[in-house]
Amino acid sequence: MTTAHKNIMRFQDRQGLLVLLAGFGAAALASTVAQKALQSAIQAQEIYSPIEAIRHVGQFGITDNQLLDLGDVQIHYTVHGAGAPLILLHGFGGWLYSWRHNIPALARHYRVYALDLPGFGFSSRVTEPVISIRNYARWVRQFMDHLDIGPAVLAGNSMGGRISIQVAYDEPERVRKLVLITSQWETVNFASYSRLLLHLPLLPEALVLRFMANPTYIKKTLDLLWPGQTVPEEVTQAYCFPLKVKGTVRGLIAMSQTPDSDSDIPACIGAVQAPALLIWGDKDVIFPPSFGHRLTAALPAARYVEFPGAGHVPNETHAAQTNAAMLDFLAADMAIDSRAVINTL
Repeated sequence: MTTAHKNIMRFQDRQGLLVLLAGFGAAALASTVAQKALQSAIQAQEIYSPIEAIRHVGQFGITDNQLLDLGDVQIHYTVHGAGAPLILLHGFGGWLYSWRHNIPALARHYRVYALDLPGFGFSSRVTEPVISIRNYARWVRQFMDHLDIGPAVLAGNSMGGRISIQVAYDEPERVRKLVLITSQWETVNFASYSRLLLHLPLLPEALVLRFMANPTYIKKTLDLLWPGQTVPEEVTQAYCFPLKVKGTVRGLIAMSQTPDSDSDIPACIGAVQAPALLIWGDKDVIFPPSFGHRLTAALPAARYVEFPGAGHVPNETHAAQTNAAMLDFLAADMAIDSRAVINTL
């Protein structure tokens, strides 16, 4: 090899190294620019602390707003009525506003507590991946402890239903009855590659901003949950407003990164002895009626009712029917095995 050839190869090696370094530099710069853009978008959207945001809750018709400090989280809740305690737990993406049409009717007969689960509404945002069903159940029990709430009825929609089931399994003496409205109960597992994507730099923030923390996405989701109905603009605004609470994006990422393996449900569903009312919509596309039928068969004492035309949130779209079914169930004794009781109203 001639000296000229060697010089050319050295030059090409140096050029290749410079190109490689330039590529890394450009990637780092692009990453920095992207990170700043994402942080700017988050800061522009998240403008309130939970306490500051609570001052605006009244515009959505929610009164008697209170904040309870449990140590690691603060819980926003409201309480109405007198009598035996009834605790309402909303689903994923919801807040206690989800029960606005149920609280007045139920509070005529019961002491009704509706709360925002941590990470939603105007409760604390938890930014570490510890937002599991078991921890949610623990927070609910601590809520009951702090307010000296004895054995109670737990009513939950979707994810709130699964949390209710977990509480009833962990400490059965604390749950008189369950009302499970289009309830999640079977484990939802992400594929391993999906979990990996949630840990890549910048991608989780971009995905959450594009979907879960995006008002346009929320509007489309509500349309899905309200089949055959027009979602009122004030409802969309009510569900979008909590996106303004600081820590929401980071909290949703942490929730998505939390393993679902610590829950005993569904493996131990047969050990849940509390009498249960299952309310379903025949148009539910999130957890179709077949989910409810399997849950009815798995629980030792369950009654199932199904509302024609209802979707995933019958407590909102079919509130009068939901209230009537709940009050009828709560007023009745139900000590017998009623797994065969399936009604379509």
